[in-house]
Amino acid sequence: MFSFVLNLPAQDATTGIVPHVSGLQGEVRNNLVRLTWQDSSLARGYVYIYRWTFPVQEVTAAPISISSGIVPVIVPYGVQSFIDDLEYEGYFYYYVAASNEEGRIFDQIIENENFTSVHVALGLPVPVAQIPEITPILLDPDGISLLTAESFLDRVIINFNQRNVSRAVLYRSIRPITHTTDLLRSVIIENGIQAPFLDFPVPGIPYYYAVINEDDLIRGTVSIIPGINSTEFPVTVSVSREGRPVLNAPLAPMRIMPLPELGSFSITQGSVVPEDEIIGLNSQAGRVLRDIGMRPAPAVMAPLVFAADMQRYPAGGENFALSTIVTGSFVTENWERAREELNGFLALPRSPEAAARARFYLGQCYYFLNQPRNGLFEFLLTQDLFPAESREWIQASLELMRN
Repeated sequence: MFSFVLNLPAQDATTGIVPHVSGLQGEVRNNLVRLTWQDSSLARGYVYIYRWTFPVQEVTAAPISISSGIVPVIVPYGVQSFIDDLEYEGYFYYYVAASNEEGRIFDQIIENENFTSVHVALGLPVPVAQIPEITPILLDPDGISLLTAESFLDRVIINFNQRNVSRAVLYRSIRPITHTTDLLRSVIIENGIQAPFLDFPVPGIPYYYAVINEDDLIRGTVSIIPGINSTEFPVTVSVSREGRPVLNAPLAPMRIMPLPELGSFSITQGSVVPEDEIIGLNSQAGRVLRDIGMRPAPAVMAPLVFAADMQRYPAGGENFALSTIVTGSFVTENWERAREELNGFLALPRSPEAAARARFYLGQCYYFLNQPRNGLFEFLLTQDLFPAESREWIQASLELMRN
């Protein structure tokens, strides 16, 4: 897949030291791999992330030059994390390289510092011969079942059964929704829907749908079952050249989301859209624009600190280190600095409870930095030890992602 060229490592001309990131770790959740590391203080340029599937022994036997045959992901200095969305399972090897502000990459692999490996095992489909016959419990289970989506003129008709569901949430995506992580790149259409529900998507684009019990989402117990609570096949609303809705019209060339935003005017929460600026839009778009000013903004969460981290501890030890971060940059709401310090704290092995508290604070930092997707990942990892607190912040992160 990739080719390497053996070479001597580049060094910093001033110090003679090879700058490198440190503490690289990879965490797996379903098909997401989250990488975290500590940036080098000697090289403050972009950070380059490389991934391949070669065995470790083949790439760490000697220093390498990474300039041949590999296309990296490039992130700015100071980010210190990246989420890789994988579509297949297996062993993956990651190398994160530092560079200076002049663009020079320092390319020396150091195991347990800037190099790590992870194993991704996705849920495998049940072989056809083992699929059981449909029984009454599958026809009428608790939750969402029998989801269907059918196009009719300018709309898609969503039907489903629901049992013991307090609030059903409709998701739409241009990709199949087969895993819970697919929800992160899907669009939330409506909360609290009832069947049948009418959706008015962009014509000419194939869409997949999923209907999820919001309580399951908050508890972190969501299960995606194509054909049950997500659609197995895409549905498309087509439009004729004259603008009249028709079925089975040829698809226009499409591009991957996000689509270009409308630039004729800007709208903020609570604003009133002048009627003359709505002229020319279809009735559905007009209704949406009129309703924007009526939609309440999500409530802003207050930072949460555990009592254990406000105590005085003897110098040294993980509790002292975490308490110092919490009573320093975190309580003073210096979110960027707190994020960097918490990532540094987590770069070393920690006890499960201390690591969970640190991740909970890190999730809050992402929330207040308006990075709810990263925050959601952290809160999901703390559910076992802090179920009530995590549930509240998961819901807040989802609300921020919707707006």
